[in-house]
Parts: sequence; C-alpha cells; structure tokens
Amino acid sequence: MKVNNRKNNSTPYLQYHFSSLGGKWLLLISLFTFPVFLFGQKEGDAFFENGKFEKAIEKYESYISSNKKDKDCTPTFVKIIESYKALKKTESCLEYAERGIEHLNHLNGESKESHGDLYHHYAWASHKLGKVEESVSIYEKAIHIRKTVLGKSHKKVAKSIFNLGISYEDLGDNKKALEKHLEALSIRQELNDPFLISKSYRRLGFIQLTTGDFDRAEEYFKQALLKSDNSKTDHHLYNGKNLNDLGRISYKQGNLEQAISYYKQALSAYKKLENSEYRQAIIANNLANTLLEKGKNEEAKELYQKAIELYRLAYGETSDELAIAYTNLGIYYYEEGEYPAAIKEMEKADAIASDLYGMHHGERALYLLNLADTWQMVPNKNKAKEQYELAIRLLTKHDSKTVPKELNYYKNVGDKELIFLLVKGYAETIKENDKEEALDYYLVCSGIIDLIRKSHTSESAKLFWGGSLHDIYEEGISLAENSYSISGKPRTAEIAFSLIENSKSASLLSSIKDNDALQFSGIPQELLSTLKTIEEEVSSLEVDKFYSEGEEATTIGEEILLLQQERDFLLQKIEKEHPDYYALKFKDDAYSIDLLKNNISENEQVISFFRGGDNIYLFLIEHNQVKFIKLDIKPKDTDRLVVDVLDGIYGYYFSENKSDSLYTEKKEIFENASFELYQSLFSKITLKENITIIPDGILGYLPFEVLTKEKKSGGKFSKYSYLLRDHNIRYSPSLGLLKEMIEKKNQPKYKKILAYAPKFQGKQTAENTDLIARIRGDLGELVFNEKEIERISKIFPTQKIKGEHAIKSHFEKTGKDYSVLHFATHGKANDKDARFSFLAFTPEDESDANFLFVRDLYNYRLNADMVVLSACQTGVGKLQKGEGVMSMARGFSYAGAKSLVTTLWSVNDVQTSKLMTLFYSELSEKKTKELALASAKRKYIEENPPEFGHPYYWAAPILIGDTSPILIKSSPFSSPWVLLGIGLIILVLLFIIGKKLLKK
Repeated sequence: MKVNNRKNNSTPYLQYHFSSLGGKWLLLISLFTFPVFLFGQKEGDAFFENGKFEKAIEKYESYISSNKKDKDCTPTFVKIIESYKALKKTESCLEYAERGIEHLNHLNGESKESHGDLYHHYAWASHKLGKVEESVSIYEKAIHIRKTVLGKSHKKVAKSIFNLGISYEDLGDNKKALEKHLEALSIRQELNDPFLISKSYRRLGFIQLTTGDFDRAEEYFKQALLKSDNSKTDHHLYNGKNLNDLGRISYKQGNLEQAISYYKQALSAYKKLENSEYRQAIIANNLANTLLEKGKNEEAKELYQKAIELYRLAYGETSDELAIAYTNLGIYYYEEGEYPAAIKEMEKADAIASDLYGMHHGERALYLLNLADTWQMVPNKNKAKEQYELAIRLLTKHDSKTVPKELNYYKNVGDKELIFLLVKGYAETIKENDKEEALDYYLVCSGIIDLIRKSHTSESAKLFWGGSLHDIYEEGISLAENSYSISGKPRTAEIAFSLIENSKSASLLSSIKDNDALQFSGIPQELLSTLKTIEEEVSSLEVDKFYSEGEEATTIGEEILLLQQERDFLLQKIEKEHPDYYALKFKDDAYSIDLLKNNISENEQVISFFRGGDNIYLFLIEHNQVKFIKLDIKPKDTDRLVVDVLDGIYGYYFSENKSDSLYTEKKEIFENASFELYQSLFSKITLKENITIIPDGILGYLPFEVLTKEKKSGGKFSKYSYLLRDHNIRYSPSLGLLKEMIEKKNQPKYKKILAYAPKFQGKQTAENTDLIARIRGDLGELVFNEKEIERISKIFPTQKIKGEHAIKSHFEKTGKDYSVLHFATHGKANDKDARFSFLAFTPEDESDANFLFVRDLYNYRLNADMVVLSACQTGVGKLQKGEGVMSMARGFSYAGAKSLVTTLWSVNDVQTSKLMTLFYSELSEKKTKELALASAKRKYIEENPPEFGHPYYWAAPILIGDTSPILIKSSPFSSPWVLLGIGLIILVLLFIIGKKLLKK
C-alpha cells in the first residue's frame, strides 16, 4: 500500500501539545476543539450533499487530520472516496481507499458498516484501474464484512456480490460471474427492488450474450427494460445499455435491420443524458459494424471516425474505448483491402492497450490478433506468426517461446473465442512450411470448440459455437487430405478422422454426456428430481410462450427466467458437491480409428462425409484399412443433385396439379440425378453389403438406398438398380453418437411393444383464429394407422393405444417402461425453431394441442431399444451448420433411444402401413434392424404392383443407430404354463398346511 505523507502531519503535533499543557487547561481546550472536529465533519457532509465535492474533500481531510489515531474515521474516508468518485478521479479513490485500509488496520474492535463500504470502494477502484485479480479478494472481504454487519439479505451485500460478478466477467470467468450475478439477483428479488433487479438482469443478459445463448440473453434484456424504474434519474442510461445489447444480439443473429432499430432507440435514450458523448460513441461504433456488414462501407467509415472523436473528447488519448474504436476503423480498412492503413490504426490500438495494461498483459491479445490477421494479408507471414505467438503466450501464460500443443494450457483462458482465433491464425501461418505441425494446432482448435460446448448447459449456446467456428474443420481437413495424399501417413488420416468426427452433432453428443453425467455420478435422487421438475416446468412454459404473443409472452418469459435461475443454482451446487459429475461431463471419449477398423467385419464399412465450402471429402473405414478421399464433385453440384433426387421422388406426389407430363418430367429428373450422384459419391470405392453412412450437410436429407448404379431411362421404378438391391444401410449423425447409442445400457424390461394410433378429424373448413386449432386442422385424417398397429400386434406382443385413448399424458406416464415405441401418427417439422417440431396425439379437449415437441423430449428418459416414427417428416427439420438435421429423431436420441426408424418426407398412410408390417415381420425372424428394414423394402417392391416400386412409397423410412435384433421379452408370469405351475405349487402347499392343521 502507498504511504501518504499527509497523514502524518497533524496527529503527532496535536498529541505533543496536549501532553505538554497543564491539566487545568486540558478540559478547556477539549471543549473548544471537539465542536470544531464535529463541525468539520458536518460541514463536509453539507458540501457533499450539495454536490460541492472538492470543498467536501477539503473538510473531510481536515477532520481526519484533526482526529486522534485511535478514533474510527472510516466513514470519512468513505465520503472522501465517494467524492472523488463523483469527480471521476479514480486514482484518488484508490489512494484514499488504501489510506483508509491502513487506518483501519490500526483499529481494534468489531466490524462496522463503514468498514464494508471502505473495502467495497477499494475493490471498485482497484478494478477500475486494471487490478482486476486483486479486486476479487477485496470484494470477498467486503462481502464478508457486510454480511456479518448487515445480514445476508441487504442491498449493499448484493451490490458487492454484483460487482464481484463483473470482476469475474473481466477475468473471462463467465462461470463464476454467472454464479455471483445469480446470487446478487436472488437478494434483490427478495428485497423486491425492480430497478436493481433490472440491473442484475442486464448483467446476466450480457453474460449469456457473450457465451452465445442468444435466446436467454434476449429475454434478460427485455425483462431488464420492463423492470427499469422510470422514476430513477439514470433509467435512460440503463435503457440505452439494454437496447444496445438487444441490438448486438440481432447483429449476431444476422438480423441487421432489427439491430439498427435497437441501436437507434438506444441512441435516443442516451441523448436524454448529460455528457453522454462517449455512450453515443458506443452506438456509433455498433451502427458502423452493422453498416459494414450490410456493405455500406463509406457510411460505416464516417461513424467509426465520429466514434474516435467522441471517445477522445470523453477520455483523452488513452482508453479502452478509444483502442476499440481504432481497431474497428482498422477493420474497415482491412475490408477495403487497404492493409497499410489498417495496420496503422490497429497499432494505435495496441499502443493504447500496452500503455494501459503493460506490454505483457493479456489485454493486448485482441489487438495483436487483429494486427496478425492483417499482416497475413500483406502478406508478411513471419510478422503475423510472431504476433499470434506472442498473444497466445500472453493468454496462456506459457513461459516457453513455443506455442503449446497441449489442450490443458487453454482450459483456463477466459475468452475461448479469442484464443481459438489466435491458434487458428497461428496454424494458418505455419501450414505452408510444416503441414504436420499445423495439423496439431487444428486439433487444438477442435479441442477448444469442444471445451466451449461443454461449458454450456444451453443447447442454443452449444449450437451457436459449433456453427460459428465450424470453418476451422474444413481448413484442417483440407490440409490433412493434401498431406495424406502425398505422405499416406496413418497419423495424418487419424487427425482428419478426428476433425471430421468432431465437426458433427457434437452439441447433441455433449448434451447427452451432460445428462449421463447427472445420472451416473452419484448425485442424490432428491436433487435430480428437483432438477427434472424445473426442466419440465421450463419446457411447459416455453411451449406456452410459443403459442402466445405480446404481454402474455413477456410474462411467461420472466417465469422461464426465474426457473432457469433456480436451475443454474442447482447445477452450481451439483458441480461443487459432486466432483464426479464434472469429471464425467468433461471426459474425453475419443473414438479410436484403430479399434474401429480392427473390429469391423469383412462385409461392412463406415462411410463418413464432410461437406465444406469448396470440397466434399469421404472417409472410409473397413476391416484393417482406411481411405481418405477428396471427391471430384463440388459441394454446390452435390446440393443440386440431392435436390433433384428428392424432387424426382416426391415432386409429383406433393404437387396440387398432377399430370402425366409432370410424372414423366419428375421421373426423368430422378433417373439422371440418382445415377449421377451415385457416380460422384462412390466411384472411387467398392461398396460392401452392410454400410453405415454418416452424412453431412444436405446429404442428411437423402435416403442413399435410392441411388442407382445404372442409368435406365424410361424403365419401371420397380426394376431400377437401387443401392437397396445389394446393400443394407443404416445412418448416424456421427460415430460418437452411434457409439453412445450402441453402448447404452437400458434397464431390463419384460413389457410389450407400445404402439400409438391417434385419431384425427382431417381438414377443418371453418375459419379459426386459434393457433392450436389451425395447426391441428392441417393434420389430415389417418385411416390406416389403427390397422397398422393391429397388424404389428399379430407379430409381436403389443400394447395398442388407439383413438381417443392415444393421448400424450399416457405416453409420458408409461413410455419409459417399453422396449419398443411405435408411433403411427402425424409429425411436423418446424424450420424456424427445431425445438417445436412435433408428433401429434389425440387431443384431450379443444384447447389442448397434445403435441409431443422435440423440446419435451429433452426432459424424458426412455429405455427404448427402438423407436419407430411411422409419421410424416420425423427425420427432417432445419439444417444446422455443424450439427446436421434438427429433427424429431434428434430429440428421441437425446431421450435415450438405442435406435430409431424415422421418415424423411410426408409418407403415404396406406403404403407405410404395409411397409411397417413387413418390417416387424422381418424383425420377428431375429434379423438385425438394418437387414430387417432393407428386406422389408425389397419385399414391398416385389409384392406390390410395379408403380409402387417408386421410391416415394418405400424410401422415406431410414434406420438410425444400433442394429441389434429386437428380442421382445415377455414377463415369465405371462406364460400359461408358468402360471399353471405356480398354481399347482400353491395347491400342494395348501394341501400340506391343511393336513398339518387337521392333525393338530
């Protein structure tokens, strides 16, 4: 701590004179000086209340100087600090905080409220001046004192906890920040202070925005706006901040017009404040970013320059804000290709950061990243490499001059996106000279993405990070293929395999592992039950919100936030008290390519595709060998052929104006596209009998069985050389997910198949403004779904739930008890929000949708060896970059199904019923699921008239996951012979007991 010379001027002097005076004068002097001391304090308070802070400081200093050393002056030190804070003199705040703490250390006695205030201000000033790590321990001291003196539920306690959360934010520890902000919010909710609740909501929204959970962030900011008390003098400030952050969310989501609207509203709020130039500069920066994204570069440039001038006026030549403004102007020049000008602006930004924080501080990393990216374009690879390397070492605190390859070095870096971009840039600078070295760093990048995913419980955040950073996989895979084609080294193929595998459905796999960690880490059932109840309530409210608008939706949104807050507290408790949960959640289950190729049989193969922006790659795994191939076809051509194949399959059947000419046209499209796509995808390999396909991109919508090995123009559909003829195909979003599904150990069950055949009224002719009624009215009548489950029941023991009994609540209560679940119903994909794709049950009343949403399935725990979705569109949905097709099948995978039969388009009720009957018949012969489904399709084509050889009728159902045969176990007590035997034993026992009683 600093030693202040001023502190030692007066006290010894006063002590000297008091001790030298005679006793007869002591009382007189004391009576004279005491009111002077008191008056100095009160006069300082009067100046403080009137906003005359410099005068107040003068009086307060006089009071402290005139006081005895053993008198507690901490309230006065607090007032001085608050005065300097009002004058925006942070260094003076820190100086007097340190003096106050030094003074406090000389005192004995119990803690007082002012002591907590002093530590709080000390922490605030330390943080403000860049001593963020120091501020954490000081805030903790303030919190301890304030809790001791004021109790746990006091607004000052909440304030210190809130500020501690901000310190953790600036340290990049969002997990700790979230924990502290939730704690502060809980106190503020207990005190029922809407304005302070609004401030907590804003910080929580900011954290969710930073971590990519945009849905939740948006809700927090909207609730913060609603809670903001317009009677408060600074409500315009907080409204502006919330509107600005809502604009940032819209910008991140690509909704640029909405972003501009929010920014303009924020600007309007800031203009109502005095001295708000620097806040207007923030909006100018953000508007400029949006305009740059829209291609309005000159307008963006003007705003960037305006922001720089406003920041200079507000802060002078040295501030974080000015550094950011210089960076953004540099990015403008970068986009314009004016690299020397870009470097000039970015070097200004780095110089400010170095001046503020020091040459070896991690705060420089962002500015070094932008500089390095620009040097790459000059190009000056050596200069770029040097700056990437320095930034990485600053963030990881790695002493060596080399960039670490071990993922452990990156786990504790707060800003994972920043470190990812730096490692990615570093790999790009070295790949021309050392491909294998660069591949190691692409693997590090993949590992960092995985760390980001696992750090979130929100699926939307997992999906955001997986999608936004997905391009790294293509860069690494392209480099690996190039290196592999030259060297043929097995390790290069292994890296390519890891990158391909990590690029697929990793968010779903991460969520499943989160759930598994909860179930298998020894957490008490009571905690799990509470967590499940909260999740179910959140799910129910999200569905209600989906059907609501306006104020009703806003009210429901706040209820959801409160429940999510409760869930977050519970998960924090679980992580702290059950370390096995954390270990399982972050367990690295890398898929071994050697293990896979050594255990695969001679007649099977795994084919994994990767669709990049420029190329398509195929990774083939067979018994004792792998192949890694860049295909000759370009992604855009593949996309066109897939669209043509699908159009050829159902374009005619989905048309409202069917005609012979349309049928012929679609048939020709199918004939050409199906053969050309087969040639493009498989001409470089030989296909085995049993194939596992891991699709990517638009290939996820394709049933590969329909591709034809020969081109037969004008032939009959039933005679085409489909892959189906010779191959049994199953699918999986990724090999990691397939491994999870195969290895899943379901609880032993003796129950039958559970099959649902709900009742539908068909199209509704009357206009109805009710959203639920309109959706149900679009679901046509199903005539054959009851017949379908009746036929299945003749093959396997089946619990049939039909008509008005086929309700969602029945499934919720009993679904977990069955080995096989069969749904002969309607399904509907939601392209806007995949969570609200659904299966339809019979409504229990007119107001009840009775839809089973994908969102619901995230709360279910099934024990199903197989789920059959004999319904429309259950295998389709929105295509999510880096994750695949977001479908009903995805939801059932999460819920625990070992395998799924799902459909890729709206199927024909009658023909699907026939196909499902054949499928279960094949299963009854103890065939694997993939063989049973393929055999059923072949028989369907053979046994029906030639026109039903059209793929529209048989190709929609596909198998995902485990292929083990279905062996339905009946309860041993259901056998009549077992029951007869038990009855005889009982009779014998009764006879023996009776005889003994008679003898007595």
